[in-house]
Amino acid sequence: MLRKLSQEDLGLLGYHAAVGRSGPVLVQYWRSSGELQRFARDSLLPHLAAWRMFNRRVGYTGDVGFWHETYMVYPGAYEAVYGNMPRFGLASAGEHIPVARKGESSAERLRARGRTQLGTGGDDPASNGQGSQMSADDEAAT
Repeated sequence: MLRKLSQEDLGLLGYHAAVGRSGPVLVQYWRSSGELQRFARDSLLPHLAAWRMFNRRVGYTGDVGFWHETYMVYPGAYEAVYGNMPRFGLASAGEHIPVARKGESSAERLRARGRTQLGTGGDDPASNGQGSQMSADDEAAT
């Protein structure tokens, strides 16, 4: 599935795969929840067939577990600060801006973007899949 997502622009902005204490973990960053849902449900794409096969073979036997969480994050309504780190997580999927260009404190940076509270509701129609990740140590990031 990741190969297909890497070959075509279906809305996946980036992902991170790791093996954690409880097993494999895959975190994905999508441009919109609509594109995620289309990928999950389109019979011409690989997810739906794999999901149906999983349910036929394993279902709810308890042999294999999974969890799925979806969060809608609006442009300018979040911040991820990286210190002495390569681009990772949100920074690998969106815009990366040095901290000093937007203010020294989180409150200043969020205020500069006109956001002090997160929005609620469905997908932000103005979303272009870009957010802001700050790096305290990477002035050459942009």
